[in-house]
Amino acid sequence: MHSIFRFGSELFVSMLVFVWLGMWIDDSFHTTPVFILAGVFYALFGSFYRLYDRQRKYHE
Repeated sequence: MHSIFRFGSELFVSMLVFVWLGMWIDDSFHTTPVFILAGVFYALFGSFYRLYDRQRKYHE
């Protein structure tokens, strides 16, 4: 249960950080959805990769 909570909180925090960063970059360069979407995909990919890596190391 602890690892599920940790994964959820890491996903939530990374989404907040990368969406905020994407919004800031989009406002600066006037490219509205581009960097927000890139931030969302980067946060999702990074979070699920960390989950995969933890599970792989756990089962070794």
